[in-house]
Amino acid sequence: MNYYSDSSEWRYLFKNAIDWENIIPLYKLAFPTSDGFLDQKELIQFYEDLLTSTGKWTGEILTPRAKELDQVGGGYLVDGHVEISEVLQKTY
Repeated sequence: MNYYSDSSEWRYLFKNAIDWENIIPLYKLAFPTSDGFLDQKELIQFYEDLLTSTGKWTGEILTPRAKELDQVGGGYLVDGHVEISEVLQKTY
């Protein structure tokens, strides 16, 4: 399962509801960028690749552990330091 690529609604919104022409110049003043993106098209593809990877991770790794994570929690505060729960450690 992939929460992004399996959803035609999310893919539609990514491609049609975001005003990339106005948003990208707020963060990337010129191309090529200092982080190596040659143009706006390549940057948008990178963002979509991130959503695809995250959608796959949440669908395949996180979803099976979600109930247990909700019950156990992600971590605990012990003597002023966070100790990550075993369930969350297995997630990564």
